[in-house]
Amino acid sequence: MSKRKKQPTQKFKPFTKAATQTLQDTADSSALTHVKQTLIKLGLQDFLQTFSTYFARQIEVGHTTMHEHHTFFIHDKMLSHILHIPSHEKLKALIEALDTYNNIGTLQLPKVRLLNNEILSLAKGGTLRLYDIFQCLQMVKFFYDYAKKDDIDNKYLKEYMQKFVFPSDITALLTLFIFDSKDNAITPHTSKYLSQHADSELFALYKALDKKHKEKQEALYNTLHTSTLQEYLVDKQIHFFEDNATLLVRAGYANVLHARVVGRSMHGFFYIVPSSLEYIESHIHILHDKIEERLLYLAKEYSKILSKHIHFLRFVHTEYDFMDRALARLHFARDFNYSFVFAENKQNTSITLHEYAHPSLKNPIPINVAMPTNLLMITGVNAGGKTMLLKSILSALWCAKLYIPMRINAHKSQIPYIKNIHIIAQDPQDSHNDISTFSGRIQEISTLLMQKDMILGIDEIEIGTDSSEAASLYKVILESFLENNVKIIVTTHHKHLAALMADNAHTKLLAALYDYKRACPTFSFAEGIGKSYAMECAKQYGIPQEIINEAKKVHGDEANKLERLIEESHTQITKNRQDSLKLQALIKEQDSKIQELENAKKQLKANFEEQSLALKRHYNEAIKEIKMLAKQSSGNLKVLQNLKELDNHALQGTQEIVKNIHKLLNKAHKNEAKSPRIHIESVQKYNINDVVQYQNKQAKIIAQNKDSYTIELQNGVRLKGVQGVALKPMSATQTKQQVTLGYKLEAEIRATTRLDLHGYTREEAQMLLEDFINQAIMAKFSEVLIVHGMGNGILKRMVEGFLDSCNYIRGYVQAPPNMGGLGAKIVYL
Repeated sequence: MSKRKKQPTQKFKPFTKAATQTLQDTADSSALTHVKQTLIKLGLQDFLQTFSTYFARQIEVGHTTMHEHHTFFIHDKMLSHILHIPSHEKLKALIEALDTYNNIGTLQLPKVRLLNNEILSLAKGGTLRLYDIFQCLQMVKFFYDYAKKDDIDNKYLKEYMQKFVFPSDITALLTLFIFDSKDNAITPHTSKYLSQHADSELFALYKALDKKHKEKQEALYNTLHTSTLQEYLVDKQIHFFEDNATLLVRAGYANVLHARVVGRSMHGFFYIVPSSLEYIESHIHILHDKIEERLLYLAKEYSKILSKHIHFLRFVHTEYDFMDRALARLHFARDFNYSFVFAENKQNTSITLHEYAHPSLKNPIPINVAMPTNLLMITGVNAGGKTMLLKSILSALWCAKLYIPMRINAHKSQIPYIKNIHIIAQDPQDSHNDISTFSGRIQEISTLLMQKDMILGIDEIEIGTDSSEAASLYKVILESFLENNVKIIVTTHHKHLAALMADNAHTKLLAALYDYKRACPTFSFAEGIGKSYAMECAKQYGIPQEIINEAKKVHGDEANKLERLIEESHTQITKNRQDSLKLQALIKEQDSKIQELENAKKQLKANFEEQSLALKRHYNEAIKEIKMLAKQSSGNLKVLQNLKELDNHALQGTQEIVKNIHKLLNKAHKNEAKSPRIHIESVQKYNINDVVQYQNKQAKIIAQNKDSYTIELQNGVRLKGVQGVALKPMSATQTKQQVTLGYKLEAEIRATTRLDLHGYTREEAQMLLEDFINQAIMAKFSEVLIVHGMGNGILKRMVEGFLDSCNYIRGYVQAPPNMGGLGAKIVYL
């Protein structure tokens, strides 16, 4: 029996690093191709092309084919740079912080190319070209200058700039370069960006070189005017050929001039350098060599300094990209008056767009659309804006996902973060695109069936197959997507499909509306199933009426009846929608009027209380002055009565004055008592034990008078004479949230009407003042006197500050001279 040979075990070699990178590049390229196709279908290529010009980072691109140039204007590398956001949270915070900076227009990043390879070379001990060193320092210079600004008020920006710790030897390097020259971004010539005091030997060589060039030009000029050479000259100009100053001559010049040929023109003429200039030429070459040696020396020295701070350079390089991404978006938004809507990961994935305009439209009609469900089906009239609505929603999702500003009302819009955005749409302008066929669409749908965290847009879902049969198939496919929590936007003329999906709780139906009077679409939408208006559109585009009438007969009476029902339904939906908008406007108007009346009532109350308090102060001060005058007059009368040399006439005059003063006092008291009282009555009536709100504090009504209430605060303090307008009713929910009133204030009242704070410290005086006010309120005093004295003003400021913040007093005034003057206050409780 023969034995079978043992098959050798096949060993697979692991992928090399280069092979792994190749596979990764292939996958990235495939993903980027899909993204480009999606953006083209959404019509965003011109929008993104304009946006890409706002980036300061210079992305080196290779050769672009004609096909790529015509379909998408942004190179793959630049598109990858736009799409790549290392940290959404950090970018959002930086955009929001920079948006508060008043001088955002002055923040312009220098144009710098990617320097990953150069920084890697430094890490390995390599030497960079001076221009590469200058590019590194340009990034450092931007952050160095911005960190020194004194107009940064935003807390995040301050903390962000504090992360930059600039090494002293790098800041010293900054002084050796010129950063404000416009030629820096155009030419890498050393003299354009290296300061003259950077290296005296180098610029001495530059000076000598310039001198030699001038000598050469002068010698050429003299040769140019030699009489024997005139017949061989093509023109009388000095030509620069490969950085050499030359003369352009015809054949035969050698008969009159010894020269070296450096090149020939396209017409067969010769560029020559006279042999008499060879000595100057040799000096020029020597100077060039010395300059190159010096530049290499400086490059090595500067590279050594940079290599010590590799981590700092990498940090600056990374933050430059973050700042570039933020500033590009902010400048783009300001130039086009766009707004930011930041896509966020939330449980609520509903989409709301308010006054959004697709960037590809020149004169767009802003759309308002809400998608609270996972499936939005858009039906209705042809060319009514169904496809543009689909593209608008997906475009807004793209922009919000990438934090790109757009034309939208950001305050009333909400856009969730959705990782995968796909569109299956027909491109009628591309003859190579066969995606509109049924098989092509089904193939695309099959590749997406198991994908999650996705929104899918399908334009004209019924194209390519029988509508009634496809409706059943697409119903099951859509339900399969919904089971995976996928959001879907569909445009269709399938009334059968729309009717099948209408019973699904995750479906919202929108219908494009048609203007009968103008016989054209309105580009607006209402909830419900729409009609295609094929007959009306045919008439609008020139189909004879008799053909349309015959078509209606073929369509059938039952179908026409169904169409009429749909039209009537849409008419009613539109009317209801308009009535709803009118009602909402009226409600808003009434709410605004009510709010205005409430504000006016509060203002009237405040004005009345202020004026009442001021009048009472003036009245009390006047009464006290009259009383003081009467007291002084009475004293003078007693003095006169005790004098032996009593003048009867003078005595009678004094008695008359005192008598008149007392008459005035009595009259003033009677008038004050009879004066009308102004009350702002409250419509709200309260009962005893009702819980109310007084000056943002909870209180309980314990007594009721004709026009006022007595209330008890939570701390036990009772207030009399509180007007009803000063109280607000509290709901049961608010009352439950507050501490239940039920305790009673039990304290010994030791109240006096005068407090003298002389001799106390500030802290002691404040404790005495608080206790004094509390005791006076519980004793139901109407006014008290607080003596704080003059001194250094510490006690005076403390008393005034306490009284200003106290909610349990009506006001205070400076005491009259006989009661303390500037060193005392009368407080009205």
